Amino acid sequence: MRNRAGLMCRVLFLCAASLLSVRLLAGQEKQDDKSVLQTENEVLKIEQARDHELQQPDVALLGRIYSDQLVFVNTRGQKFTKAQRLADLGAGKVEYFSYNQEGFSYQVYGDTVVMTGRTSSVVKFQGRVNKIPRLFTNIYVKTGGQWRLVTHQATPIVDEQLHF
Repeated sequence: MRNRAGLMCRVLFLCAASLLSVRLLAGQEKQDDKSVLQTENEVLKIEQARDHELQQPDVALLGRIYSDQLVFVNTRGQKFTKAQRLADLGAGKVEYFSYNQEGFSYQVYGDTVVMTGRTSSVVKFQGRVNKIPRLFTNIYVKTGGQWRLVTHQATPIVDEQLHF
């Protein structure tokens, strides 16, 4: 039952991401390379601040980075709101032993950025340690002049799981 719920959560997320992608592509404005690079650098700076604060954790700063409508889906297919995620971080229910993200790529659609990458962070959540490398998708939206994380989805890298 638990696996089925996780699968449903992932399917729903992929459907929503696909619809968002189609909608964004339909309304995409032509941006010059300099503007796109500047946007990528702005989002990378916010992502690096978020990464740093996850290791502390600084719940107040993360609260400013997370959108009020945050949808956070972990590798187990569990879905969390902004309030739930911040409460878990503040209560020490999430603990990072190491933190590494790399291989970022960006798709820029005006004030929306779809960021993907790879993480090999070691994190403990609800008493279970996750060492499995993961791919992630983060969607940032610029509102009120600030970049906010609206969606996070992490997925285990299946081929590398077989080697552990």
